[in-house]
Amino acid sequence: MFSDKNADEFESASFASGWRKTISLKSNSAQTDKIGYTEGESQTATVSEAEVQTDLESKQRENKTSAEDQINSPSIAKFLARATPLVEAELRAIASSRTFDSYQLLEDDDDDDAAAGKIHTLEAPLNDGSDSTWRVTNVCWGGGTRTSSLVASFEAAAVHESWCDHETMLCMWNLDRRDFDPGTPHLQLPMDACISVVQFHHTDPALLATGAVTGEVAAWTVAIAAGKDGSGSDTLLGTSAMNGHHERVTALRWLRGANSSSDLIASASLDGRVLVWRINTRAQVLDLVKNFTLSPEALPRSLKVSARSSTEVGITCLSINSEDIDIAMAGTEAGAIYQLDLSAEDSLSYGSGGAHALFSPHRGRVVDVACSPFHRDVFASLGSDQRVQVHSLLSPQMTLLVLHHGGAGPLTALEWSPARPSLLMAAAAEPDAALAILEVHPATTVSSSSASTGTASASEMLCASERQVASLALTSLAFNRNLVAAGDSLGRVHVWKLSSKLATAKPQEMRILNELLIKEWEE
Repeated sequence: MFSDKNADEFESASFASGWRKTISLKSNSAQTDKIGYTEGESQTATVSEAEVQTDLESKQRENKTSAEDQINSPSIAKFLARATPLVEAELRAIASSRTFDSYQLLEDDDDDDAAAGKIHTLEAPLNDGSDSTWRVTNVCWGGGTRTSSLVASFEAAAVHESWCDHETMLCMWNLDRRDFDPGTPHLQLPMDACISVVQFHHTDPALLATGAVTGEVAAWTVAIAAGKDGSGSDTLLGTSAMNGHHERVTALRWLRGANSSSDLIASASLDGRVLVWRINTRAQVLDLVKNFTLSPEALPRSLKVSARSSTEVGITCLSINSEDIDIAMAGTEAGAIYQLDLSAEDSLSYGSGGAHALFSPHRGRVVDVACSPFHRDVFASLGSDQRVQVHSLLSPQMTLLVLHHGGAGPLTALEWSPARPSLLMAAAAEPDAALAILEVHPATTVSSSSASTGTASASEMLCASERQVASLALTSLAFNRNLVAAGDSLGRVHVWKLSSKLATAKPQEMRILNELLIKEWEE
């Protein structure tokens, strides 16, 4: 079947099989010599220590004698007698010099248009089914001066002829969130009456106090949800219900305690009372702690106000001292400005310990008061007489500075800059008005400057400049270091960013206030 075609050409090769043979094995072994071990011990020698010190007493004595001889030499005495009066004269000249008063290491462009740039216009979807025009009553930055949370309150009418039953809301935006939309608030908190004033807690951005035109004061906790549908969470911590004010609430201030749970709320109203509240979270009520009433009999005669014992001295504004929370400044409808002592026991009126001082009044309604955040003894007031007055707690009857506003419409709000000791800002309530920056700076003579909104004049020590950065009918104002928010009569909130020149303090600003106080005190 198979054949080898090469069988004839090549010889076959073969080998015998060995698979049946037995494999032979052989075992061997080996061993090394025994290993030996040797142990030994050793110890160091005994050590001794000794100390030595050189004697420099004689050399030091020689150097001391030589130095004393040099100091007491007649040539040194003659030099000091000749040079000392010259050095003292130069030091006195430097101390009183005004050469570098206007020098600034960092300086922005002097163009007024660059003083502030508008970055946002916030609008809330308000609609109650009527033809009412919603206006912003108050704006406030949350949790101090460096937060980006902003809340605004609204009302349907500036004047309520009857009991307010408007359904309005609080609107909150967070400018730093990625889902920020100027036309959609992050949180909308419904209210059953028009809210006249709103105030965030000074450190906790979740705590919020509200005051209504009905006189009700309430405290809330608020939190913005993660979504962008205007939802969030809110919890009513307490309300004064019908046990508080009988007229419109005009001011709210948080009073610092040992901790956030012991903080109090001070409220002022047109009923002439300042009430201090404590939050009772268990009963969801605000417990009345103190009640201060301004007596109409203490109004100065220069105001020519005929007051009876039953007349209410309407409180229009309230500000708490930056260093002493027991000191509060209150402005009234009659134009008088009172200093209140909130540490008093209870139910006090002017003349019996509640109000200690009466400052130079305005000729008209006091619109706003603002205590300086940098100086304990300085505060400013704004009146319907178009004047901004700077006062001192040390001299109640004297006015440190008077700034005149020459615009046609009234100023509606006044705020002190949290970053600069000599910068104030005011808002005007007229369509062609301005957001006015009032900057106090040193001057050697009486001077004044004017802008499109009016003029500003000053005393011999200080003068002010007023510059226009907006043209809106503004109703409220709030500072946040380099941001300014203002509400208008059309229900919008405008946010401006200040230039670094207006947001950075100058080295001599505190000295200006101190010298002004010293001068007024000496006079």
